[in-house]
Order: sequence, then structure tokens, then C-alpha cells
Amino acid sequence: MKSLYIEDAPNFIQATSPLIIDVREDDEWEEGYIPGAIHVALSQLPFAIQGVEFQKEQPVIFYCKGGVRSAKVIEFLSQNYLKDYQLYNLEGGITEWAAHNNQVVMPE
Repeated sequence: MKSLYIEDAPNFIQATSPLIIDVREDDEWEEGYIPGAIHVALSQLPFAIQGVEFQKEQPVIFYCKGGVRSAKVIEFLSQNYLKDYQLYNLEGGITEWAAHNNQVVMPE
């Protein structure tokens, strides 16, 4: 697992067009999410992840509120489903993302 730090995240996202996956639960998703993110709640794994189209050449950023749950998701997926993929954990999660004045989208 690779770490992606908040300071580097906006430029990394712009440069690589990664797949961004929010693993928080439904009520947390309703509080806002990173632009372009898709929602795959931790409680719905591994079934919900099967509907996501992964490409080996596209980086995948996972995040949660603080970075702990997303790290566990990456550990699980890298051992079972996504062994040779570029998986990144957003350190500090959406909490740090928002604290650094990055855009947070509210669901409609």
C-alpha cells in the first residue's frame, strides 16, 4: 500500500485521473465527499467492490474519515482482489482533505 499525503493529493489527482473510492458508511457519505469519488461502504465489502471497474494502469485512491479504515480496505483488497494494482491510501482521509480547503461535494 502506498500513502498519498494531503499536500500532494490535489496535484496527484489532477495528473493521474485516478479512481477515487470513499469507503465510509452511508451517513458519512451524506456529509460530503471528494469530487469524482464513488461510494463503496466498508460494510458492503467485498460484494459492492465487484461492481467497480478497475484498470491496472489507473491509480486507485481509497479514503475514509481519517485514513484507518481505508488502509484496512486496501490491505484486504490487495491480498484478495487487486494484487497488482496501484492502490493509495489518502492519509488523514476526508477530514484532512477538508481542513486543507480542498473541495467537498454535497450529495444531491
